[in-house]
Amino acid sequence: MLLSLAREAENQLDFPRAQSLLTEALKEEPLNPRIYQSQAELALKQRRYELAERLAHSAFERSGQVGELCARSWLTIGEARLGRALIDATAEARRRARSCAEHGIERF
Repeated sequence: MLLSLAREAENQLDFPRAQSLLTEALKEEPLNPRIYQSQAELALKQRRYELAERLAHSAFERSGQVGELCARSWLTIGEARLGRALIDATAEARRRARSCAEHGIERF
């Protein structure tokens, strides 16, 4: 619920309210990687590139490290690095995002 309210506030460019809601959500679910990812994306919109990268790494570390959240984390890291003109590091992050695709379960 708090995540969707934060997203609404962010879409309305009410970044302080979005941050407040995400902080509250994190108090309720301190290990939820989606909250860290939402914070990272908010920081990216605010051009707080180092913070965005740190939060996206936190989201990645707390996630299953595959699938959509993994890719979003690495794409956010890439954009944060691009914002700091770290071109080679940006390319590496984008490569890591592509490697997040979930692999099918082997059947025996």
